[in-house]
Amino acid sequence: MRDRLIGDLGVVGSWPNWGDEAEQARAVDAAMNNLLCYPHNRWDRWRNHISPGPPDVARVYARWRSENDLDTSARGYFDRLT
Repeated sequence: MRDRLIGDLGVVGSWPNWGDEAEQARAVDAAMNNLLCYPHNRWDRWRNHISPGPPDVARVYARWRSENDLDTSARGYFDRLT
């Protein structure tokens, strides 16, 4: 999973290795889910903090989850929390 994350997201090779791939995968999944779908309503500030736009991040997150189409609705957000 770690190698897939580094390759797919272009994350530097210094990504921490927690020793528990399942826990690390859950943490990455939850962070991406919250980044894209939590109703923060501050999309105007997105580019101040993250270079790629939400559609680009959503495509990478869908690929991470092995999904063809990411449901970014509230239901999709909560479904992914389990």
